[in-house]
Amino acid sequence: MSRAVPGVKVTFVEILKEPDGAYWIHVTPDHIRFWRRFKCAYPQWRQELSRYESVLDGVEVDYKVCPEFFKRGELIDWLLTVLGLPKGVRNLLQIHEGCVYND
Repeated sequence: MSRAVPGVKVTFVEILKEPDGAYWIHVTPDHIRFWRRFKCAYPQWRQELSRYESVLDGVEVDYKVCPEFFKRGELIDWLLTVLGLPKGVRNLLQIHEGCVYND
């Protein structure tokens, strides 16, 4: 994630699960700035959402946040597709439920 959006500092990335079951990716130190720049750098992010049934209705139109999914695997698949990363990377991200990247 630190290389996904040049010029945006990333020190910590975590996949979080909300009480309602929604998964999303939290990026620090500046979550909103990261996702705003991510969506500019990868304009296909919105089109790729249409492939997934578990995306929360309406979330994808909020320009400031990461899309939320009811299935963790679909969130990861969406991210890999948007970034153009190989499926082999998915296995590294699925090691355990509490995937954390710390720089």
